[in-house]
Amino acid sequence: MLLWTNRGKAGTIWERNERARKSVATGPKFSFASVEAALIATYRVAPADQARFRARVTHAQRSGLFNVRPGKGVRLTYGPDELHKLVLICELSELGLPPAVQLELIGTLWERRLQPIFRLAEAAASRPPGSNDVIVILFGVSLMVGAWGDAVPNVNHCSLDQLAGRLALAMRGDDAALPARALAVNLSARLRNFHACLATVHLKFEQPPIEVPGSVQRQLHAPSESVPAGRRRARDPKRAGRRRQS
Repeated sequence: MLLWTNRGKAGTIWERNERARKSVATGPKFSFASVEAALIATYRVAPADQARFRARVTHAQRSGLFNVRPGKGVRLTYGPDELHKLVLICELSELGLPPAVQLELIGTLWERRLQPIFRLAEAAASRPPGSNDVIVILFGVSLMVGAWGDAVPNVNHCSLDQLAGRLALAMRGDDAALPARALAVNLSARLRNFHACLATVHLKFEQPPIEVPGSVQRQLHAPSESVPAGRRRARDPKRAGRRRQS
């Protein structure tokens, strides 16, 4: 749960989340270390499961999730599209869609359908939770027969206050070709959570180095003045006298 107060040096948690959201929306790149840590925190991956989670993310990338296959000599950085696609495959995995269907869905619908939905969800995520949150709905989902034929689910979206009406319409089963079956996720809420985690790990992994003034550097690197043993003893004659008496 997000806290809207608790102001510190970096501002309130809401302000840090908002800065992270704007960073994603306007294009700065993040390292894999930051992104992986943010995803692990977002999806509460237990330490014992982090290796298999990393393997799932790596497999998706090498299978063409970003249209670029990372490998030796190829270092990926993560901007808006890459971050959104990673969040999407994690959400689809949580809903039970197989990896092959996830990749087919993104490859087929990203620019035409999914990317605009993420832009709307980001806009709603810039505000506190409410009726304008963007909900992604998969209608007529078939995770058994449909998966055998590499069928892509019907993807749509609505605002939170429209969700009840959309689900009621889908559950009527009027369309024989579209089973009365649906999966839904509050994408704006999930993005808020991800931005909160990304803001935290970004401070840890990618904080710019602190510039130390030249005068301080000279003091830090200046050789320490050695004091002869005779002078050290002379500075504390009382202590030396006590040692002789004992």
